[in-house]
Amino acid sequence: MGGAGVFEVPHKAPTLTKQIDSFKKMLDGDDIGKWLLRESVALVAIFGNDYARVANMSDESEILDFIGNVTGEIAAGVERLRKLGVTRVLVNNLHPLACTSWQTRPSNYTECMGRGNLATFFHNGDLEKKLNASSSDNVYLVDLHRAFTNIVDPSDPQDSHVAGL
Repeated sequence: MGGAGVFEVPHKAPTLTKQIDSFKKMLDGDDIGKWLLRESVALVAIFGNDYARVANMSDESEILDFIGNVTGEIAAGVERLRKLGVTRVLVNNLHPLACTSWQTRPSNYTECMGRGNLATFFHNGDLEKKLNASSSDNVYLVDLHRAFTNIVDPSDPQDSHVAGL
């Protein structure tokens, strides 16, 4: 659901956990036949709404703990989906958050602002580590960071090998 994150925000989309709870209810209630999961794919797409509150944090360890909590919740959600029988799970990493419109507005959208890209770096590294540690087969990381960077700055040799963009 668009706008969802892993933490509750009043009057916003349901959290990842609540969405998985709803999915489980549909499975338990036979609204979705479990046989349909044999060839299933789920997309866990968390785009950074949880990180809006990082701007108010000043302590680096607080930010790193928060990032660890976000990535931990995502990894736990992926594990729940796998246990429910979802065959393949795609999980996006974060695009450069400091380059989003709500961050670049102060510079009239001409430069990336703030600590968002540092948070993105730690988020993406921690998420990849946690997804690999779960050693679940058929969990795939969708590299939005590389795709976004390749579009914004195609001259960056680090990101120029992205196929299909």
